[in-house]
Amino acid sequence: MKRFFWIIALLCLATACNKNTTPQGSYTSAIYKGSLTSTNIEDNTSFEIKSFDIEVIIPNSLVEKLDLVFANLKFVDGGGAITPIFQDIAFKRTISEDQPSLNFIFSAEEVVPVINGEKNTENTIKNLTGCISKSEVLIEFTMANKPYKVKFSAKDKFAL
Repeated sequence: MKRFFWIIALLCLATACNKNTTPQGSYTSAIYKGSLTSTNIEDNTSFEIKSFDIEVIIPNSLVEKLDLVFANLKFVDGGGAITPIFQDIAFKRTISEDQPSLNFIFSAEEVVPVINGEKNTENTIKNLTGCISKSEVLIEFTMANKPYKVKFSAKDKFAL
């Protein structure tokens, strides 16, 4: 019975976090601070940003799709920054009984980002995987048209 109340409390917390209203309706969002590593697959060199923020947006609580916003994403030191928005990524909600927590698990074979309001095929990603849990956020993907593998990780206490 105690576990049941924890699950209900976590579900309430997850639906109460950062509710925003726009003319299109309400959405839930959270910003996670962690580190981002970009590895060049061709020469195995890495570039790390130790303090990097991503925003996770769930546009509609009735549809299990989320958006990821990587503000000022860079692949190499001194390289130009882009802000890709990866939209409509399907996710599943799972419950961990050991913590107890609500988790968001997602993956996609290929996602074309929106940059400056337009689809940008040059920065398409592939093999996207991710998990947002109570204590960790982990997101990984590979660039389809560039030789980079990107990994974002954060460890803390989270709720979405």
